[in-house]
Amino acid sequence: MPVLFRTVYACGLRVSEARLLRPGDVDISTGVLQIRDAKGGKDRQVPVSGPLRERLGGYRVRMAGQPGWQ
Repeated sequence: MPVLFRTVYACGLRVSEARLLRPGDVDISTGVLQIRDAKGGKDRQVPVSGPLRERLGGYRVRMAGQPGWQ
């Protein structure tokens, strides 16, 4: 949960946008989040700061192999 809250705060996401993020929407190598069906049904890309990028990478490593992880 802390990673989710940090992502919402640091990237200026709406809660619904963060809730709908999928692992494939997070590009750790480039530091970009792909937001799909945002306000007005539009897609957008959001840059991620270095520290948040590291946290998202750590989260991905911890979650890999868990049931329901795509």
